[in-house]
Amino acid sequence: MDPTPVWLARGSCTYSATMFDFTSTGIWRKTLAEREADPFATPRERLRSQFLRFRDNAEKVADEIKRAYPSLTVHGITHLDALWEMADIILGVDYPLTPAEAFVLGGAFLVHDLGNGLAAYPGGEAELRASKAWKDALAARIRREKGRAPRSSELEKPPPELAQLATEDALRVLHAKQAAQLAQLSWRGPRGEPLYLIEDPAMRSHFGKLIGEIAYSHWWDVSEVAHRFARQELGPASFMPRDWTVDALKVACLLRVSDAAHIDERRAPQFLMALRDPQGVSRAHWTFQSKLSKPHLPHGKDRLIYTSGEAFTHDEAEAFWLCFDTLNMISRELRDVDAVLAEHQRQRFAARGVADADDARRLADHSVKTEGWTPIDARIHVSDVPSLVTRLGGAQLYGDEPTVPLRELLQNAADAVRARRALEGKPDGWGRIILRQGKDADGYWIEIADTGLGMSERVLTQHLLDFGRSYWSTEDMRREHPGLAASTFEPTGRFGIGFFSAFMWGDRLRVISRPYVEGEKTRVLEFNNGLRRRPLLRLAEPDERLHEGGTLVRVWMTDKGIWDKLFHDLGDQWGPTSKRLSLVKLVRRIAPTLDVTVDVEKEPGRRIRAITADDWLRLDPVRLLERTDVAEEDDLKVLAPRVLPLLGANGQCVGRACILEHYGTSTSKAVVTVGGLRAKGIYGLAGVFLGHTDVATRDEAKLRARSKDIAKWATQQGRAWADFGSSADKQKLGISTLRLGGSPRELPVLWIDGVPATLAVLEKWAAERSELKIIVLPNAGKTQVSGAVVVAFSSLPRLANEYAKYRHGDFLIQRLLAVLARTWGVKAGQILIEDRRGRWRWEENDGAKKRLSLFQPFLLRRPT
Repeated sequence: MDPTPVWLARGSCTYSATMFDFTSTGIWRKTLAEREADPFATPRERLRSQFLRFRDNAEKVADEIKRAYPSLTVHGITHLDALWEMADIILGVDYPLTPAEAFVLGGAFLVHDLGNGLAAYPGGEAELRASKAWKDALAARIRREKGRAPRSSELEKPPPELAQLATEDALRVLHAKQAAQLAQLSWRGPRGEPLYLIEDPAMRSHFGKLIGEIAYSHWWDVSEVAHRFARQELGPASFMPRDWTVDALKVACLLRVSDAAHIDERRAPQFLMALRDPQGVSRAHWTFQSKLSKPHLPHGKDRLIYTSGEAFTHDEAEAFWLCFDTLNMISRELRDVDAVLAEHQRQRFAARGVADADDARRLADHSVKTEGWTPIDARIHVSDVPSLVTRLGGAQLYGDEPTVPLRELLQNAADAVRARRALEGKPDGWGRIILRQGKDADGYWIEIADTGLGMSERVLTQHLLDFGRSYWSTEDMRREHPGLAASTFEPTGRFGIGFFSAFMWGDRLRVISRPYVEGEKTRVLEFNNGLRRRPLLRLAEPDERLHEGGTLVRVWMTDKGIWDKLFHDLGDQWGPTSKRLSLVKLVRRIAPTLDVTVDVEKEPGRRIRAITADDWLRLDPVRLLERTDVAEEDDLKVLAPRVLPLLGANGQCVGRACILEHYGTSTSKAVVTVGGLRAKGIYGLAGVFLGHTDVATRDEAKLRARSKDIAKWATQQGRAWADFGSSADKQKLGISTLRLGGSPRELPVLWIDGVPATLAVLEKWAAERSELKIIVLPNAGKTQVSGAVVVAFSSLPRLANEYAKYRHGDFLIQRLLAVLARTWGVKAGQILIEDRRGRWRWEENDGAKKRLSLFQPFLLRRPT
């Protein structure tokens, strides 16, 4: 048998006269209070007595929240009772409520925030930790603290401090959802008996579900409240008069604004938290809430008035601005609710806004005073938001690169597919992206469709259009898709700007999306005039509806020039091409290592497979190189046999490539991909490498391979090329191998007395000498230097940051020192170095002076 929950073991909590007397409110007196000669005394008494017992049980849970989480705004009985007063003020005089509506409203008051504590979970902390929300919260905390994805060991045995933070985060995310169940949940009492917040079984059965739904709704958008409750009316219970019905919309709206409007000192968090918060945010909350009085509604007015008994000094400016923003939020909630009630033919509440909430200076003059300073709302304002978004989300950020929108839309589609895989436990390679192209009366268009998560109305209208903030990092994502944050899913898109790059193509764009959950509707978001006009959201027409979850984005090109440039002039990524690329080849170049299948549909029913998920791992080397910039047939024949896998941690393949520093055109380059999509090129190599980036434009990326993995691969490359080319070619290959940290073995890397030599030859040569001359040249053009070691440097590939520090052959000097130290039996640091580089002379060259290096040698001496 489970132990008795702590909150149940504390005994009864009785109503205290020192608390606010919610029974003195007009709502209570007109609905549930005793009255003389009452023809409905019996059902009224049953509702009243059950509510008071309900309140008594809820108080115990609320007290546990206050004890466990003092940093939260108060969710104790003082706040719950105060909501009756807020509702009374907002409704005004003579607003009609039935006793049943009062019971449901009071019940929703009691449970709407009770999910913020473990006491709200019959199974306690074990139940919470078993939830997807807790695991998601822990994963999000680890990402935030460590700056990386969580390891499985950290999820199984998290540090206590992170586990506590995850518990608080999960409770905040789950509390509204948990509130929907609390009126019907049971706990085990001391003898194993079931205990409920609503003790009367008939009343719990009749009212419990609606109380929970209304309590949950305080977290929804007001449009969702209207959609769910506009036509929902609960009839009377069997013991009540027939007109004691419950209008769910009216009650839900009243809960919403009453909770928002309660911000006085009875809601302030414990002051102790301010001492724990180095940023002072909690102190600011406490300051403004402790200064504010209760709101009041003057007779005949429709704006709530909040006043402060004590002025805000300039040291309390942050608290004032927090107060101003909060009053603005309350006013917005009141306006939104008023619009909903009017639209659905309900009697409107008396309070419909907050006085002076739109002007900080007027607020300070009239009601919330300041002392010694004047509040001027001098925040940064962006007057032309569409223009800013267009610039920063388009060509100003990405440059004149016509393939960027296609890359970003492919990225979004791939992320949606990967996320659905993780949520539904689909196998690797599941899901697909379909590209279509065409022309209609509005011009040329490209369409990208996926079988991913799809988007809810909230995501379509808020997160998709939230420039600079990625949906994948939000609490809304964790609420809509529990379990995703704690899964192996790692989104490629992390900056919240990629979607806006689509407007680089044109001003007309259509998004059709349907969440993958069964029964969801397909919605359409249309942009007909770019970002300067509001988009249109509507339900999909029958021929637009998606039969399963996913998203479809179609973009119309502004003019044919953009269309032509997309398939001909490929911008900085590849350079212009005289031959028009097909959409299939373009996709392969943009997404050479994508782990999602991509089909191109040139006409209905006729599809061509552009990419099979992760096919780069199995693809013939010739076909793989065709996805990069190596296109000459003769080059492919030579390079393909030398394309070798680069293996990273745990033997995972993180690249397939070869060295070509000594072969082929200097413009050829390997491709580094992020999330399967091209990010940057590396000269001197051919093939593909997996990488990661912290740059929004993704024109820079770091390899996922470790330095030692690159070195091992470079050694294998040396062997693969050992029988190819002249001695000069072999020397370039040896230098490239060294440059990448590998061992050149029998490949020459320098010249001794004008003859190509390996490190092994150097070792024998140095053993007979106590001093070496080392000359560093910019190329191998002059190697006939008697009695000296000549080292040449060139534009060698740099695969990792570790190699970026090597300049002008210094990486070779370091290897030479290591060889000499071993040969001479000393430490490298003991070798005496006389560096004569850095001497320059000026020469006349066609009438202009040119600075030339004298190339004086290093002198390396054996210590005496």
